[in-house]
Amino acid sequence: KGQVAKRYVVETIKPICVKPPKNLIVVLDGSSALAGQTKEITEALLSVPKGVLTSVMVASDEQQKVLEPLAVKSGIKLITDMKFLGGQDNLQAVVKASEIAGESANGAVLWIHGPQPAFNREIYIMSQYSNIPAFYEYSIDSGETDTLEFFKNHSEIGPFSQIPKGGSMGKDIANFLSRWRSNRINY
Repeated sequence: KGQVAKRYVVETIKPICVKPPKNLIVVLDGSSALAGQTKEITEALLSVPKGVLTSVMVASDEQQKVLEPLAVKSGIKLITDMKFLGGQDNLQAVVKASEIAGESANGAVLWIHGPQPAFNREIYIMSQYSNIPAFYEYSIDSGETDTLEFFKNHSEIGPFSQIPKGGSMGKDIANFLSRWRSNRINY
């Protein structure tokens, strides 16, 4: 009988520099799930490292003008003044953010949201990306949104990497964004 060759798996851990996005579009769910989270959201937005061009969009059926990307300071003012109501359709805002982030090399979309429907039947015509952006999400609901199903009609959006939860929303997002500081090394 033949001998079985022994096999080994070798892993090497080495430091890498994490390249920050040049253009980060933050999409915020305008629904009641984020009501009362203004301080946390502001904390998160203020933690974006210098050098990362950041815009904020709010997904809200009540205020169509918020579907335009705003600079962080203008976005914070809008958020502190607005009322987060009901359930809001986030699809259109994420589609638009994806198109904007895909216009430049190394773009990214960060989607902060509450519960979403299992499937969204809307279909938006998207322009083709110049560069495929990175996608991140922070879901504040306990049951995770199935992004594959939610974006079924928009397969060019995603896959989404989830931001790990450990503390408050603001701290979780700030910890995630800190990886893009110029002096930060990951392994």
